[in-house]
Amino acid sequence: MTDLFRQYWWLIFPVMAMVYGLVQMILRSSYEKKKLELMKSYLDRGQPVPDALRRNNHF
Repeated sequence: MTDLFRQYWWLIFPVMAMVYGLVQMILRSSYEKKKLELMKSYLDRGQPVPDALRRNNHF
């Protein structure tokens, strides 16, 4: 088992990069859903949607 780890220790970096990308996709999706719900609530009340919500905010 230790020989296997010594040979492939470097694989932790691409694996962690994939995990980071997956978490980022999940968080971005959640952010976009909340943003759409807020925009819908403005439209349901008949109010104009603020410009800050319409902008494409990238982190």
